[in-house]
Amino acid sequence: MTFQRLRFSVAIFALALLGAQPFASALTDMSDSQMASIGAQGIAMGLENFAFEMAPTSYIQLIGSQPTSTSASEGWQRADIYLYGLSMTGAGPSGTSWFGSPCTTTAAGAGQGDLGCPLGSAANATIKDFASVYNPFVLRAFQYPGIDYQGNSVSPTVLELLGPTQMDPFRLSFWGEMQANQGGVQQPLSSYTGPTPDACTTTTCFLQAQTIFEGTLTATDTAGNALPSVLRLMQTTDTNSADASSGYYQSLGINMSLALSGNLRFSVAQNADSPNALHAVPDFNSQEGLFLENVNMYLPIGALDYQNVVVSSAPAHDGNFVVELMQIPNIANVYNNFYCGSSLTSGAACATNASGAVSNPNPLTHGFIDIGNNPTGTPLGTLDTQQPGNSTINGMFFQSPSGSVVNLGTSQINGILIQHMKITTAGAS
Repeated sequence: MTFQRLRFSVAIFALALLGAQPFASALTDMSDSQMASIGAQGIAMGLENFAFEMAPTSYIQLIGSQPTSTSASEGWQRADIYLYGLSMTGAGPSGTSWFGSPCTTTAAGAGQGDLGCPLGSAANATIKDFASVYNPFVLRAFQYPGIDYQGNSVSPTVLELLGPTQMDPFRLSFWGEMQANQGGVQQPLSSYTGPTPDACTTTTCFLQAQTIFEGTLTATDTAGNALPSVLRLMQTTDTNSADASSGYYQSLGINMSLALSGNLRFSVAQNADSPNALHAVPDFNSQEGLFLENVNMYLPIGALDYQNVVVSSAPAHDGNFVVELMQIPNIANVYNNFYCGSSLTSGAACATNASGAVSNPNPLTHGFIDIGNNPTGTPLGTLDTQQPGNSTINGMFFQSPSGSVVNLGTSQINGILIQHMKITTAGAS
């Protein structure tokens, strides 16, 4: 893998001052009383004029495995996935193609949120304030009071990375390639010659696509509050030996809140002069694709102290592994906190409305996904039929290479909860 460009200026501030000792002094042990006097807040990282670009031929490969005889009899084929040119550059109407040629959002594509170009131009090659020094990324160890896996009140130490609540919009892009029917023996990259894409029955078949996102790693709730992206690491608190078989016992746990707002485009059409060959950089059409305009997403994955993502080996120990979002325990203190934010087994905080739903759900565990800005009066969680059928400024729409548009409307999904999720890989042999 080669990296074409990585540019940024970083301002790092140590908010914990360990004393005014000269740098030439020898390091010595600190007593508990000395450690207790340190008012550490963490490390702040400001990223200004930031850009990350991989060459459009540099790739990340996801390797498939040969299907079993049963799967093969049902038509399943081995497939590999390549992700090329992963880049983060500045947002704006002007930019460049994967070949470095200048491009702009055309008149026919107006309202696409500047999604016509995968890379920023010289004028917007960098993200000025990806994380301003006044609103930086913060890495810190912190203690949050909460409820553990057994329903007990705890305040464990958590290592967390807090994202900014406000940042300049950026452009995230990559192009991908999926190839099927490669055969039982994995071939080196240089051995492929690029067959015709429709010859799937006798040789390698492939699909090339482009993904462009323009926006920020923040979201906005219904009250107008800015929600940042957050990543947390901790030791799981299931210390009950009777529960050790669950796989949660004294493990490293991860939970996160994914926040995202902006516009997204997924496209596959290529221009007439495109190579249209395996592992060759495509020349994608600047207008075609599926567009999601005005996306606003907040997705909590896990909850502090009693629900984390854990990774373990598969029971057969055959090289496969398990990624699991821990199950919410059947303990009143836990599930009341998960659903309504209360650690009480009953009370006003967990009261329900006439429909039987919790009146005041816990905002830290409930997520939402908005696609488009719904007009007043449009029911939540439904497509907006008031959206013009050829609109390119809001909601979900398909656009052809010639600029024809079919708009599906807008959608809002609220109250997303993940009580338990378990994924086991099956590709290792």
